[in-house]
Amino acid sequence: MIKKILYIACIALFLSGVNSLFIPKFHKPIRFSNEDKARKIIETVMTALVELKKDTSVYPNSPIGLTLLYERSETINNWDGPYLRRRIPEKDQMGGEWIYRYPHDCDVNMDHFAFYSVGKNGIDECMGGDDIYIEIGEVLSDSNN
Repeated sequence: MIKKILYIACIALFLSGVNSLFIPKFHKPIRFSNEDKARKIIETVMTALVELKKDTSVYPNSPIGLTLLYERSETINNWDGPYLRRRIPEKDQMGGEWIYRYPHDCDVNMDHFAFYSVGKNGIDECMGGDDIYIEIGEVLSDSNN
């Protein structure tokens, strides 16, 4: 009886060792692309801007105004931030510029803002070309839930 238990234990030990050799080859760690990381930052900033507008009834009117997301301004009423836990990185993951526009002059819908990355080529193509962006409608529908 003890021989059978030892035999089964040896087989189980052998199989677990074999599994540990092959599993890493089939299951690689998930890595996010620079574009995915930029999209996550864009989504976070856009959501913060929508929350800021809900509280204060205004969007910041310049890139410098984005500091309203983490610093109170004496000129803005009903500020209930900070809306971001940390500052927006100066550059995107590809080393390019973040673009903030309000009013959004690249689109006919000028009631909203635009916040996006210029993408790999580093050229502001007004949310065209390889610019990385999220549609404002996606953020608005998520913030209403």
